[in-house]
Amino acid sequence: MTTTDPIQTDYRKRGMLALAGIALVLILFTALVSFLDLDRKVSGLFYEPGQGFFLAEKEPWLWMYHQGTLPGVLFLLGGLGLWFGSYFYTGLIKWRRYMLLVFLTGVISSGILVNAFLKPYWGRPRPSEITEFGGEWQYHHAYSPGTPGQGQSFPSGHAAMGFAFVPLLFFRKKSRAAFGIGVASLGFGALMGATRVVQGAHFLTDVTWSAGLNLAVATALYYLVLKIPETPETREIQRISLLKKLIFGAIVLVLAVSVSSSYFSRRPFFETYKKLLKITPTVTELVVHTNFIPDKTETRFLPQEESRVLINSKGFGVPSLSLQVHPDSQREGNIHHIYFQVDISGKYVEMNHSISVFLPQSLEQRLKVRFENTKITE
Repeated sequence: MTTTDPIQTDYRKRGMLALAGIALVLILFTALVSFLDLDRKVSGLFYEPGQGFFLAEKEPWLWMYHQGTLPGVLFLLGGLGLWFGSYFYTGLIKWRRYMLLVFLTGVISSGILVNAFLKPYWGRPRPSEITEFGGEWQYHHAYSPGTPGQGQSFPSGHAAMGFAFVPLLFFRKKSRAAFGIGVASLGFGALMGATRVVQGAHFLTDVTWSAGLNLAVATALYYLVLKIPETPETREIQRISLLKKLIFGAIVLVLAVSVSSSYFSRRPFFETYKKLLKITPTVTELVVHTNFIPDKTETRFLPQEESRVLINSKGFGVPSLSLQVHPDSQREGNIHHIYFQVDISGKYVEMNHSISVFLPQSLEQRLKVRFENTKITE
């Protein structure tokens, strides 16, 4: 007859109750934000017609956008390194499961759930992509999935890395200093989330769910998977053969490269392409075709303005990343078609394009401008 350890059962119940509590808070918060329309109201504070999200390219928000994920990446790599070192240095054994908690939380929450699964497939347009803020797509609530690939707003990848220090909240019994750092780091995560809201890249609920997912994953790992409260510390160092050390080291190296590549492949990239247009007097409609879905489109009729098209491409990629724009044009009666094919070579993890058409004010009454997104075949 087997008996169940009451202490183990108690910790499992705590874990399940904690996960239920996190889920309940996220659901209630999302419902409240949706009912009060806070997602659009908060984002609207940083948007002005004609200017867009006016703080997007200003400091410190721009620096946070470019470099804000670095502390989280270094934190995860440090956890991986200490976990690996615990198999060779006796003094690190007591930290082994805690370091594994740090690394796995980041990989599962930020790497898998947020960036690999939810962002690409949830289909929630970013604030800058919805019609209320100058975009082309309809707004979606956080609980309402859209078309996969049509927007990558939910949840926030940057905020998820900002909250990478959440596992330190579970260090309370192990180290008060680490726990204190974990509490303080919540402010950094909030700042990272605020950055993305200010820039029109994410809604309030996108940031909240990034924090909640980190906390939920860390809770599940701590109580139910790694079972840290139930596992006694091992004082003796394990003997490992040279072959196993080499294999083990290779595995750690691969994991470290996979984690760090997500940062080092995120070098800021920005390029503007300009194309002058010749609009003949008989043209009544201008159609701009692209082989990509633009993040934003706009048409401006300005006094004494030359006819031109600007394509702004920005994102993150490897240093060798290059972008080429191939234009073409065609006339069909009174319709002037202009085609833009953007080809990108090199690895990139995020790339957004915006199109601006500037025309003389004298053409405003007779010229209609339309944008079409079609795959251009060679």
